[in-house]
Amino acid sequence: MTRLLLRHLLMTLFLSFVLSGFFFLIYYSASNPGFEQGQGLFIIFGVAEIFQHLFLFLSALPALSVGKQINFTDKAGKLVRYFGGPVAFTILSILIIIKADWFDELLLLLIPNFTFLILHILFYIKLPKEFSE
Repeated sequence: MTRLLLRHLLMTLFLSFVLSGFFFLIYYSASNPGFEQGQGLFIIFGVAEIFQHLFLFLSALPALSVGKQINFTDKAGKLVRYFGGPVAFTILSILIIIKADWFDELLLLLIPNFTFLILHILFYIKLPKEFSE
């Protein structure tokens, strides 16, 4: 079960990274900023995406503890272990972005958080309903 959870977590990380990069490229090509501003925007999005996915992955590591029999059968504990870290990090990111002066540009930095959470939910749904080791 732990191997399945690790595989789901790594697939979530990879697919979220690719989808977020795709969405950033769509925004980057549609915004048509000037040459210097465009390069700066692309670098900021690239660095932010890498670090956000790193933090999301690290905050989702407690999901691996769901692979134990006792943690798998506890429904509330299973949800907290599986979703607690990424949801807390997303809420923290939203609170930081709301308080920023340039809200519109920073709103794009939530794309990795929401793609990661959506994929994390999809892989949670694919988990087996009964424990098997």
